[in-house]
Amino acid sequence: MPPWLFRRLQPGPFRALSFERQYPVLDPQYKNPAAKTFARILKSTVVQPKASAPNTPAKTVVPRTSEREDEISSVDVLAEMERRAIDALRLDSQLMGRIASLDGVAWGSVKAFFLNQLPATLDDRDNRAYLLVRKAMTEIFGQQDIAWQSVRNAQGKTYVRKMS
Repeated sequence: MPPWLFRRLQPGPFRALSFERQYPVLDPQYKNPAAKTFARILKSTVVQPKASAPNTPAKTVVPRTSEREDEISSVDVLAEMERRAIDALRLDSQLMGRIASLDGVAWGSVKAFFLNQLPATLDDRDNRAYLLVRKAMTEIFGQQDIAWQSVRNAQGKTYVRKMS
């Protein structure tokens, strides 16, 4: 190695600055409430308080306790959105009647139904709605090709229908 290159590779002076001194903690005793992040807002809009028993009146105010915070932080928001969309399909008697008919209903129609159920801000919403059709049919009716089936018509459109 040439001597001039060796001199350039030798370490120079270095001064490490303390990150903790430059940026002190804003809440060292953790007394302030949690920050309002997008994830927390999303969870609070999706997560509903647990349903009360039928004979007890519903609470209008949900207390901000650590138990409620743990409940909110442990929820899978995407799974909750999908569950609500599938429940909405179960309750839609007109669409369920068309699925149960001999002709069935176009896969795209069920997908469009799910697009209306999923939030507009959801990433890859179109693909999630498409995949949700198969998941919903399996959850509602049972295994594919046993309880429900997807068939193509003469124009190449895919239809889903309940098997009798």
